[in-house]
Amino acid sequence: MKALTLNEFIDDKINQDEEFAKHYEREQIINNIAVMIVNARKKRHMTQSELANKIGTKQSVISRLESGNSSFIP
Repeated sequence: MKALTLNEFIDDKINQDEEFAKHYEREQIINNIAVMIVNARKKRHMTQSELANKIGTKQSVISRLESGNSSFIP
């Protein structure tokens, strides 16, 4: 049996399991949003605390958003 790369394994799983495909797509979107938040904040030379103050939330919320922790996002 040929060893699969991680990408090959994921592609196979997506094609075989609709529920996995939906979950994987959701996680990809969450990760992309997290990266965009980090990049936008750093481009403006802001700390997480500064961004939190600017939008009226706590630094810990920004940290969780930037981590891409999907359990934090409904």
